[in-house]
Amino acid sequence: MTEEETLEFFSYVHDPVYAREVKQLLGSSMEDEITGKELDITVQDRLLAHIFSQDLPVKRKNQSISWLKYAAAVLFVVSVGLYFLFQLRNSSDTQYQYSKNNIQPGKNKAILTLADGSHIVLDDVREGEIAKQAGFSIAKKSNGQVVYTAVPNLYNVKVTNAINAISTPRGGQYQVVLPDGSKVWLNAASSLKFPAVFAGGQRKVELSGEAYFEVSKDKTRPFIVKTGKQQVEVLGTHFNISSYADESNTRTDLFEGAVRVTVLSGSGQKQEVVLKPAQRSLVQDNKISVQASVEKEALAWKEGYFMFNHESIESIMKKVARWYDVEILYKGDVQRETFIGRVSKYENVAELLKVLERTETIHFKIEGRKIIVSP
Repeated sequence: MTEEETLEFFSYVHDPVYAREVKQLLGSSMEDEITGKELDITVQDRLLAHIFSQDLPVKRKNQSISWLKYAAAVLFVVSVGLYFLFQLRNSSDTQYQYSKNNIQPGKNKAILTLADGSHIVLDDVREGEIAKQAGFSIAKKSNGQVVYTAVPNLYNVKVTNAINAISTPRGGQYQVVLPDGSKVWLNAASSLKFPAVFAGGQRKVELSGEAYFEVSKDKTRPFIVKTGKQQVEVLGTHFNISSYADESNTRTDLFEGAVRVTVLSGSGQKQEVVLKPAQRSLVQDNKISVQASVEKEALAWKEGYFMFNHESIESIMKKVARWYDVEILYKGDVQRETFIGRVSKYENVAELLKVLERTETIHFKIEGRKIIVSP
């Protein structure tokens, strides 16, 4: 209000003829304007007391000007103020709930299983050589990588095709350099089986979960990745495979070179496609389809963030469950909306949930290591 309108309003506040009507109007409107939420009676009383305690010098104006328009202006200001007060209060409650039950993001951790069945918890061991077997040594580097390196076989010890495995738990990720120099980044809840020494005419590994591969070029020995639903054959290239057991499809995204994706159906029929860079294959119900790949989306997990491209809340929460090692529970009918956005995966889980809640179509509650999703 202008200064003149303020004087006009308070002239009616202090006028015994109108004061009671103004107070009743303010009181009832404050309850109605907060979009159906109950108003804290102490807040209401405090605001009204403040308004009616103002002892301002006023100059009466022409009574023919309706005081209601000024009262309406004040009601609007008060209503907006109360709305933000409640938003702040709800935000503070949410912040307290999140800070009290916040969950840290995942980190580099994995278990290496050697051919003899022994387990090495990689996040517990120091930098340097961690194991040595016939034909190779295993070392942990300062950047967290596990590197397999061929060593001279001075005593002609027979080198067996021993199978090793590296597994990341929920809330973990890791990098490994294979005996041929190929680099593999494992996402959370994933595992890779591989021979300690690649012998013969091929380099074959088995993947469960998700991994990004930078395969060393070797035209004489193709590199083969086997998952539960497909087989990918390459000579030297960069690609990402996502093959989680709780997902309905297996995705292969190619960024460099070429790969051949092969699927064997239950009847023994073979289907295969050759991908070019910026293409993605989807294997679902033993059928292959090819579509365009978005590199930023496919590699978001490796680069340190979540990226949602018209993604459902169920799909998003599966990623959250793996990376933060939490259980997801659904309460009520969750709207089938899709989400677009990008959030760092190194924030506490509350930061991610707050971003999703901005849509005002979904809400979260943290209880221990459980996240409850509700409309």
